[in-house]
Amino acid sequence: MEQLDQIIFYSLEKSIKSYRQFAQKNITKKGFDITIDQWLVLKNHRK
Repeated sequence: MEQLDQIIFYSLEKSIKSYRQFAQKNITKKGFDITIDQWLVLKNHRK
């Protein structure tokens, strides 16, 4: 069972990394010179 948990967490981590790369490319494409982490901070601060 432990091996299955490791596979699930590996897949989740891989998906998160892929999404962050996708989001970063879109931020850069829009002309913003910030990281995804900086964008998330700004987005949360705005609320």
